[in-house]
Amino acid sequence: MTSAKFNIEHIADDEPENPVPYWHIQSLLVSELGFTVSRGLWKVGAVDLDVPLRAVRSRVHYEDLDREPFVPNDPENHHRTETLFGIADPLVALHLAHEGETWIFSTRLGVSIPLGKTEPNPFELGREGLRHQHIQFGTGTFYPVLGASVGRPFGEYDVHLTGVARVPLSENEHGYQAGQRYGALLSAGRGLWTKWQATTEFGYLHERAETWDGVVEEEGNLGRSDLLLSLGLGYELPAGTLSFNVSFPLWSESTGEQVDIPLVLALSWEYSAVAAPARTETP
Repeated sequence: MTSAKFNIEHIADDEPENPVPYWHIQSLLVSELGFTVSRGLWKVGAVDLDVPLRAVRSRVHYEDLDREPFVPNDPENHHRTETLFGIADPLVALHLAHEGETWIFSTRLGVSIPLGKTEPNPFELGREGLRHQHIQFGTGTFYPVLGASVGRPFGEYDVHLTGVARVPLSENEHGYQAGQRYGALLSAGRGLWTKWQATTEFGYLHERAETWDGVVEEEGNLGRSDLLLSLGLGYELPAGTLSFNVSFPLWSESTGEQVDIPLVLALSWEYSAVAAPARTETP
């Protein structure tokens, strides 16, 4: 399970129902509970099914340009105080690994299944003064998800280098095409005590701009790059491994006004009845 809180602020000056510019201030708490099932096919292979359940808690208020409370015409037209629940796009992947005397190689070839709810173009509806929804739970299209990892022990440390890619290739029925995402992760883990393990991970993530009917809008995901540091602690239980992870940005660069990536907390439990290949993570 992961959870992160985002604060978003921008000045609205192009709303037909509100001729006076004013501030939108929105707070989002995004939580996701993921379930992963793996079925071994061979000694070096497995099929993975990842199913994410997502909750988005939105709280919004408005201010004039002097930062005083403001009530716009039709205040729930663009954003609203609400809590949304739903399934995000699941992932089905073939996972292969080869373990040599020193090195471990792993690949993951998957496809995202468009089951998450999608919304019509919120920017076009907004320009027409119509009620709309910016929060999307899916992309509305099938697309490939690729990953590869190589690792080996260095003394008391297990070190892995992983590359990942999520590559949406087409628009959905509403004209939305999610931005392609690429990442490189360098992780190192070591045992601390009998059943404890600590991990440190540096990750570089790059995301291209989303489009609506082939157009990059003035808001939304306009493209960004982030360098993240993650620290984790795991404990081996009789029925699996319980892990806690905290991630935060070291550097970010984005196009336009976008949310800052905050502190991200993750709690996971992994149980395996049969040994499976080392996982290639997909952020």
